[in-house]
Amino acid sequence: MLVEVSMKDKKKAERRYQEYLKKMNKKKGEQKK
Repeated sequence: MLVEVSMKDKKKAERRYQEYLKKMNKKKGEQKK
C-alpha cells in the first residue's frame, strides 16, 4: 500500500513539476520578446 501511494504521489509531483516548468518557460519567453 505505502509503495503504491508513494508511486502515485511521485507521478502527481512529476506532472505538477512539468507544468511548473512550462509556466516558467512561458514567462522567460515573454521577457525575451
